[in-house]
Amino acid sequence: AAGGGAGVGLALAKWLVEAMHGRIGLDSAPGLGSCFWVSLERTTAEAGAAPARRTVLYVEDNALAVAAQPALVLLDIQLPDADGFELLRRLRARSETEAIPVVAVSADAMPERIAAARAAGFADYLTKPLEQGRLLEAVDRVLDAG
Repeated sequence: AAGGGAGVGLALAKWLVEAMHGRIGLDSAPGLGSCFWVSLERTTAEAGAAPARRTVLYVEDNALAVAAQPALVLLDIQLPDADGFELLRRLRARSETEAIPVVAVSADAMPERIAAARAAGFADYLTKPLEQGRLLEAVDRVLDAG
């Protein structure tokens, strides 16, 4: 986003990952952007299953969604320089991203805004401040449905 943000999203991500006994890191290249990664321990139930790598993308850039081909997109619909509803329309208009589930993230908890987001095609709507349990439940449900 132009002008950058306050870093609250990164602080929240770090807190969530560390609460799950995981690690978070960053790979960055000037002019190409940044890729944040998360590594989590598998649970006992998952230990016998074949490991699967899945990408969850927090989107601020449509081109990044095309390149990353994530399993799920968390989309802040109140970006300072973009409309989340328009970004959803752009994702749906591209064959590479049309089927990727997108979850809206917003501080706006008004029922009419949530209804509009669901009508627009968002798989879920999470309100800020994000509650860890609700976030993980939404991610699990959307990924399991896909």
